[in-house]
Amino acid sequence: MSDIALLVAEEFEKRKDLARGMAQFNSWVFSKASTLGNKVIEEAILLKDTAIKELAKPECTLGLAAVDGVFSA
Repeated sequence: MSDIALLVAEEFEKRKDLARGMAQFNSWVFSKASTLGNKVIEEAILLKDTAIKELAKPECTLGLAAVDGVFSA
């Protein structure tokens, strides 16, 4: 009977360690995903700002078309 109890206790410890490891891995993955998401947002904002600056230039064909569209109304 004690052999069975020992096996059960060992299996419990293995599963507990595995669950702890998985929790740490999930935490790491979510941390990296959050960091990556923040970087994507920052890059999108920079890209948007650059696009707005380019469209504001009057010599840019797309900028001229945008200005014509805005002021033609």
